[in-house]
Amino acid sequence: ETIVINVNDLNDIAPVIIPDQVFHVLENSAKDLVVGTVKVSDADSEPNECKFLCVGESITSPFHVCAETGNISILNENLIDREKTHQYELELEVTDGINISSHKMITVIIDDVNDNAPIVVANQSFKVNENSENGTLVGLIQVNDPDDEATADCHYVCDEENDNSAFHICPVTGRITVKHKEQINFEEVNEFKLALVVNDGTNTGVESSVNILVVNVNEKPTAHAGKNLIVAENAIVELNALSSTDPDGDALSYIWIAPDGINLSDVNSAKPTFVAPSVSSSIDLIFKLKVSDGEFVSTEAQMTVKVDNVTGIDDFESDKINVHMYPNPTKGAFTLDLGQRPLSGADVSLINLNGKLVKHQRIYEKETLFNLSLPAAMYILRVEYKGKVFMKKILFQ
Repeated sequence: ETIVINVNDLNDIAPVIIPDQVFHVLENSAKDLVVGTVKVSDADSEPNECKFLCVGESITSPFHVCAETGNISILNENLIDREKTHQYELELEVTDGINISSHKMITVIIDDVNDNAPIVVANQSFKVNENSENGTLVGLIQVNDPDDEATADCHYVCDEENDNSAFHICPVTGRITVKHKEQINFEEVNEFKLALVVNDGTNTGVESSVNILVVNVNEKPTAHAGKNLIVAENAIVELNALSSTDPDGDALSYIWIAPDGINLSDVNSAKPTFVAPSVSSSIDLIFKLKVSDGEFVSTEAQMTVKVDNVTGIDDFESDKINVHMYPNPTKGAFTLDLGQRPLSGADVSLINLNGKLVKHQRIYEKETLFNLSLPAAMYILRVEYKGKVFMKKILFQ
């Protein structure tokens, strides 16, 4: 005969909180939202009703654990902010009325929500050399966004007035590059301020700005050898390189190259002189000039000096009237002597070599003083008197 002995269960084993439980909740979630339920196990064949208790610092956490159900819900929604705390650890124990479990840690992770505007890092300053080529990288704008990964999705928008600026800001990467190299000139503007706003797809930050400092780079000077001249033979001629310029304002040194047979007083002077040679017919002398700022030498400039062999007014053809003009060459003042007083007057005209009348006067005296301010050049003096016309060259220096 078989005898069956039934062993009645006693509540002698403590319930166990299943380890490594992790729950997730979005930041900014509302109060009383249930995040999840704590899971337990009980080896007793008839598990007894459990009660959950928070212990330690978990008592002051922003979550409430229901003693009867083990549901975790939000108690203080103001603390559900990932930018303040990424996760909370809840220390729990459970009892079945007789036995108490050991303490276990439950993790609640605060998942990020894109709820913050990106911020351009303050006081950003970049440098770029003047005359940098278009496309030259100036720098990368630094942006902070408290939200996880949001910075990677930022969109950079320049202020409208920057559309025609010297620089371009890539809307995707925030890279600053040179857009108009002709505007990157230290001598004109040595600092730029770029206004911009940044958007992360949801939130737009406040308008900010970054500074770009233009670095002065030594630039090549420009030589100017002066205007072309027309001079008389044997005249003392002065060249003039003082119109040469340097973009950086550096002091210049001068290097003149004279044609063969011409000796300059000082080939390194800004205003050297020489004596025009005697000539049987007009000749052109070409002078070359380079200037240096100590680092760079300019491209070569040239000017031409025309040396003329006819320099004054010869006598009138009339045997009874002698005409003289002196001095010739002149710096502007000269006397015209007709030899006698023209009772009916004489017409005097001064004409440049392009045929343009620059001075006309009717005179009635034997001697007339002229004092004219004219560019240095050769002119034609035309005198009409007693039905005759005389034209001779006069040199203004």
